[in-house]
Amino acid sequence: MAALKVAAVARAAIVTDAGTVRVGLVLERVTVAPPVGAALVRVTVQVLEALGPDGVFVNIARGSLVDEKALIEALRTGKILAAGLDVFENEPNVPEELIALDNVVLLPHVGSASTKTRRAMADCVVANIFAWADGKPPLTPVPETPWRGQWGDGGPSQGQAREAPASGEQAKAMTDRQSLIGGILDVMRSSWDLPADCNDGELFAYAEALVDRIEAGDSRQALCAYLAGVQVDNLDMPKSDAYQEIVDRSVALVKD
Repeated sequence: MAALKVAAVARAAIVTDAGTVRVGLVLERVTVAPPVGAALVRVTVQVLEALGPDGVFVNIARGSLVDEKALIEALRTGKILAAGLDVFENEPNVPEELIALDNVVLLPHVGSASTKTRRAMADCVVANIFAWADGKPPLTPVPETPWRGQWGDGGPSQGQAREAPASGEQAKAMTDRQSLIGGILDVMRSSWDLPADCNDGELFAYAEALVDRIEAGDSRQALCAYLAGVQVDNLDMPKSDAYQEIVDRSVALVKD
């Protein structure tokens, strides 16, 4: 379900794929949480009818993903039991029809308003600024400004250090290191069937950490354990032996 993730609990499941919904199923809860950049697949009357009179619809993603008029009608007529909405189709304007209903909980788009999440958001901003200052890819690029291999005129493009201008030898060393990490990036791309939401900044960070570990003298076993964790836990990929080939090829590049 690359376009829309729909999680169902209890008696059945519903599948959406490129706008197609399989109905005739009994659902009890639907939570909408599509990946960033997913193609727009709307939750329509068809989906709400499949959810049924005992179903609860929760939207924590984007208001545009649901037919809001159909949702209001489903809530008003009892086609579904209730809804919890953190987002709306035309924010910050919330339809009066929704506000008037007593079987819906409305929040003003504050799903991320926890201390842990907001701290993580701040850390992410700082990490991206450091990446810019070092001429590295952004850790969290957005579709509107895709990474094209270098920053624009306003920022470093060749690994310029934050602290002070690099000497000739330092600049060459940094360029060599960037090339090395780029080579390991190519190894990762050729060995792993990467998920669609894995961006260059994220992969660069894993490649750089692998170089650091190799240069620090980590054993092959430790390097494999690190990449196995990245593969399964960070990238959410199925278990495989691909990380072993990445380790062997990366060690050869570093020691070359």
